[in-house]
Amino acid sequence: MSIDGIAYRPDASSSELWRKMDADGDGCVTAQEYRQAPLPRYVADQVIASFLTQADLSEAGTKKFLEEIGDRAPGLYRSLRIFSLPTAKIPQAAESSALPPSGLEVIPDNEGRITHLLVTLDERKRYAPFYSSFLDLVKKRPEVDFTVMVSEAQKEDFRRMMERDLTQEQRKNIHLMETHFISGEVPHAWPQDPIQIARDSKGGTHVLLPASRPESRFRDIGFFDLGRALAENRGWETVSTPFMIDGGNVIVTSGRIFVGQNDVRKDWTGLLQSLSLKLFYGRKEIVPVGSSKASTPEAHLDMYLRPLPINDPSSGKPIALVGDIRHGREILEELPARRKREILTAAGKEFDEALPHQFIPDGVSPADRTKRLDETAMELQRQGYSVVRIPYPMLSLAGGRANLSYTNGLFESYRDAAGRKVLRATIPAYGIPELDRPARAVYERLGYEVIQIRGLLPRSVQQGSLRCSVKVIGVSDEI
Repeated sequence: MSIDGIAYRPDASSSELWRKMDADGDGCVTAQEYRQAPLPRYVADQVIASFLTQADLSEAGTKKFLEEIGDRAPGLYRSLRIFSLPTAKIPQAAESSALPPSGLEVIPDNEGRITHLLVTLDERKRYAPFYSSFLDLVKKRPEVDFTVMVSEAQKEDFRRMMERDLTQEQRKNIHLMETHFISGEVPHAWPQDPIQIARDSKGGTHVLLPASRPESRFRDIGFFDLGRALAENRGWETVSTPFMIDGGNVIVTSGRIFVGQNDVRKDWTGLLQSLSLKLFYGRKEIVPVGSSKASTPEAHLDMYLRPLPINDPSSGKPIALVGDIRHGREILEELPARRKREILTAAGKEFDEALPHQFIPDGVSPADRTKRLDETAMELQRQGYSVVRIPYPMLSLAGGRANLSYTNGLFESYRDAAGRKVLRATIPAYGIPELDRPARAVYERLGYEVIQIRGLLPRSVQQGSLRCSVKVIGVSDEI
């Protein structure tokens, strides 16, 4: 096989995609066949980028091929950077990025009514533990649409599973989105991280794409192109950003952007960071959480922080929830020894079954993590927030830990048809009533209707939970 006469042997995962691009079946993909490929554009770009980075091409040869393709393939240049093709081989013009559309605003995390959620599922990786929670979410949120990314190979398997586990009425709002990543799999278990959804001043929807930094710990193309696949499927525009901040480390409210300082590029100044975020996320106040990586309690702030769109009735200050390891530990210590063993045994079993080699210890002791959470609470108080602490239990396991986050959920604030304000929190449940109930009570005291989604203990041992596992892609204030 070849591209314009340059010999190439595609790997097994991309050979079938290659054949689909080779319209005349001569074993050679031309620039014209690339442009007219009967594949999603992001897939064609992956296949060509895979070739250009694996084939032993000179800088001149690479540029010649790219020049034949022309400037109609900006997505290909992005894929080349993701595949870590040396920058010298990419035409300089392809490196420039356009300014975002006028009035771009990222959808707020805690306001409006959720209408559409994105989920990624794949049995072969660490997605399978979320399936039971996905079923519970569908049953408890029947008014919400779900787009479910599945691989081409597993689409029919998941269709049969849902026909088995859900009624026809429950399935009516589920839309299976077939993906064609060259790995053969849906590439990322946490759709929250690589995607941000924004709207422009004209009501158009855009997907913000993370910068394709080769030094990133997420080097697979799927992480960077997950949002592009969604945009092509939905007919939305994409906007390339100059930064890569995981969605789990950003919380956007109507007037503020909370961002964990541990996810900021070291070579950015605070001013440049603020200008970039305001340009792409909306002209909001930046609220940095933690003064440095050494002071943030977790890799992602949505595990321990949740600003709410309500004010403290006594002080008038906006309320922010902050996780409290101490409170969670006190609850556990009051349990009988037998019950504590049952909880730790259940969590340990999930840890052993959830690919523990993917657990990355951060070297932070429980005492230091507790201190960092207390410092975060004080920092927010200094910034004018009324801080409410919520249980954040940590279960110490052999080889790892389970983080039982109750801030890692979905939050809504809107007015119903009668004009009444509705506050709703869809939060995790871990099958441990002694912990689930006190966390629920915190929200109920603040006036929230609470929906708890079962089965999230497996996600907790992977250092994530409900918000990590879905992405809000549709919000409306209308009923």
